[in-house]
Amino acid sequence: MYPVLYITIGPGERIAGGTTQSVIRVHDTYTGYTAGPPVNSEAIADLTSTNHWQVWNGTAWVTASVAPAP
Repeated sequence: MYPVLYITIGPGERIAGGTTQSVIRVHDTYTGYTAGPPVNSEAIADLTSTNHWQVWNGTAWVTASVAPAP
């Protein structure tokens, strides 16, 4: 199982030119878990490389051929 993050940019919106990375922060507010620490995570997403990015081609996930923000 792999976690999937969909990033959608709305009509008329865009990533600012020169952006090379983005911070992804996850805060889990689900209360149905057994007692334990809150789930908080932060990761840096590289927007200049195809490494670790995949694209859904309609039937399967394939390696991206273009970086998210070239």
